Order: sequence, then structure tokens, then C-alpha cells
Amino acid sequence: MLVDLLAPIRAASAETLARALESLDLAVVGLAAPDEHLEALPSLVRKNLVVVPRCIHESTDRAPLPPRRLSRRRLPLCVPRSLSVARMLAKVRSYVPIALRPDTLKFVDETQVNFMSSSRERKFIEVALGDFLELGRVGQKPRMSFERALHYLCKTIDRALRLDVGIVVSSGTSVVMHPLQIRAVLYSLGYTKRERALLTQAYPLELLAKWVKDHGRR
Repeated sequence: MLVDLLAPIRAASAETLARALESLDLAVVGLAAPDEHLEALPSLVRKNLVVVPRCIHESTDRAPLPPRRLSRRRLPLCVPRSLSVARMLAKVRSYVPIALRPDTLKFVDETQVNFMSSSRERKFIEVALGDFLELGRVGQKPRMSFERALHYLCKTIDRALRLDVGIVVSSGTSVVMHPLQIRAVLYSLGYTKRERALLTQAYPLELLAKWVKDHGRR
């Protein structure tokens, strides 16, 4: 089963979005797309595609979690904007995933994983893999080198796997990747077949199942 819980597909119409999804051959896809596009998709794409509405929430001290009215309709992703917010998200009674991107790498690290593993509530980190690959683009001059970012990314993933903190690998917010490309990158980083299955299938489906179950209770 091919899963990408956050594919940054931006389209001017639902028809264009549907064509893009068909080319990816996904079974489950998460989209931060307008409501009208998402509502039109079922009639435009094959029946065996599950579309998950997503929202990306900028987490601050004042609003660490998105409003419930929004998280009922869309599976959220929290992007912590400070160390204190990241630590707060590790402690709240919520399964909402925390974004691991180049701009949150200094907050969502091995120490963050340690905090999350001690929580009674199941915790998830969502890796925006495409955002990391953007660092390696020719002409880019990021604050952190591509190699250094991948080093710390792998240390965080390794820690999460060791402590069984749910860690989901998605395309992210900037580059669309086919799930097979995501798995190929993980293979090149040294992850085993079992670990790749956890990162790209088992943990994403577990996160989705928790959101659907919680949504069904509301």
C-alpha cells in the first residue's frame, strides 16, 4: 500500500489535482487543499483512493494546538516555533503529529523524542522529507548544510524507532515525492525493509486510524 499523508500538490482546480493524484498511484494521500477541491475529488478519481484533509498549524505558546473545530475536519500537523512549544506538545494529551522539518530540527530532536516517549498518550513525529531534500538543491545557501541536516534527521528517526515513538515520513510541504522515491531515500540512508515499512506505512496508518476513531466520537 502506497501512503503519503502530506503531499504538497497545489492545483488551480479539482480536475488538475485529480490528474496529479492519478499519476502518483497512491492508496492514501493527505492534502492541505481547499475544501471545494477535496469535496469534488471522489467523483474525479478512482474509488480506491483515500483522501485525508490536512491542516498545517503554526504552534505558538498562545496556541500550541489547532482549534477542535478544525482538527475534527482535517488531520493537523503542528509546526513548533520555539523549544518551549515543542516541549509543551510532547506533554499535552494529544496524538497530533509534530513536524520535523529543517526549520524545526533544533526543537524536534533526540531530546524531544525522549520527552514524547515518556508521555502516556501515543505520540507522533511527521518528517517532511521533501523539505530536507530541498536543502541539497543547487544554488541554495541554507543555514545548515544538507549533510548536517540529514545527520541530525537520522539521529532523531533512529531514536524514535528505538523508543517506539510513532514517526511518519511524508513528502512534506515543498516537494512532491512518489512513495517509492521516499522509500528509496530511506534505503540510501541505511534503513532496513522493516524500518521503511514502519516509517512509510505502519505508523502513518496508525496515525490515520487514531484520527478517524477520534473524529467518529465527536
